[in-house]
This record gives sequence, C-alpha cells and structure tokens, in this order.
Amino acid sequence: MFTTKNIEVTKDITLGVLKPRDAGEIFALIKANHDHLQRWLDFPEFTKEVNDTLKFIKDSVKKRKKGVGYDLSIRYQGKIVGLVGLNQIDSKNRIAEIGYWLVKSAEGNGIMTKSVSKLIDVVFDDPMVNRLELIRDVDNNKSGGVPERLGFMQEGKLRGYKVHNGVPRDFFIYSLLRSDPRP
Repeated sequence: MFTTKNIEVTKDITLGVLKPRDAGEIFALIKANHDHLQRWLDFPEFTKEVNDTLKFIKDSVKKRKKGVGYDLSIRYQGKIVGLVGLNQIDSKNRIAEIGYWLVKSAEGNGIMTKSVSKLIDVVFDDPMVNRLELIRDVDNNKSGGVPERLGFMQEGKLRGYKVHNGVPRDFFIYSLLRSDPRP
C-alpha cells in the first residue's frame, strides 16, 4: 500500500499522513479560511470544534489501514497549508478519487499542482490503482487548473451532481490513467 513516511515534493513542500497531533493546526486553518473553503466544500460547515477535525483524522487513519482512502497534509515551509489525498479507493475496479483543499494565502504558488503531481507518482507506483478521478465544481476554475496542468482528461459534466449550500451544482469529471502520458 502507500507510504506512511513524509513525502518530499520540493525543498519547501512536504506531504505527510495525518496524525492526531495535526488536529489543532488543521482546525485553526479551517476556521481562519471558513468562507474561502465553504464556497466550494461542505466540511467547513460541519467543523465546529477541534474534536471534529480529530475525528476526521482518526477516520482517515482507519480508511488508510483498510486501503479505502489516503489523506495527506501539505506542509509549505513547515506549516500545514492544506490537504490532498484519495477520498476513496475502489480496489475492485482499481479507481481512486483525488480531493484537495488549500488555504487562500497559499494559492497561486503552484503548491497544489506540485502536491497532486507527487501524489500521482506515489499512487501509480502501486499497481492497485489504474485510474485516478477528480471531480470539481464547474465554477471552481482555480481547482480546474490542477488536473488540466497535470494531463487529466476532462470526460464530461455531471449535471446536478451535488447539492452545495442548498443548491444542486454541476461538476466536471476528469480522469488520468496509468498509461496516459504525463506532462
């Protein structure tokens, strides 16, 4: 399965499996970036206290051990600035779905593109995954730049795919196969 050791992306960017001791730092980031994250994601609304983040981390560890998920912190210059990982892994069909978020102050520096690129390397080093999927809101153009820069193919639009803030939203779905060329 995937490594539990820290993964160096660049001299300034490191990925690491989530640990309970990260809960306070991650919770503080979510609270400080609530409106920024809530625009596209549901979890900030349900993250009311540090114990909510701690529960997420414990669930993440269980998912990793079962082989059905793999969540990593993104550290930039030693501080957590977001998360990246596999929200779900379908081992029967060898498919995994990538998810990520980044604090507003860290956007625009290539941190997420570099982090997702490294995650792809780690995932495709393991033969259990042949297809990566990434799903994003059609209006979240910053998020859409990541798969486009990394060679994912946009396969289509999922109309009314998720209800966010009480409104059905359309999403684009992207895929990258192990056999696809990478930029």
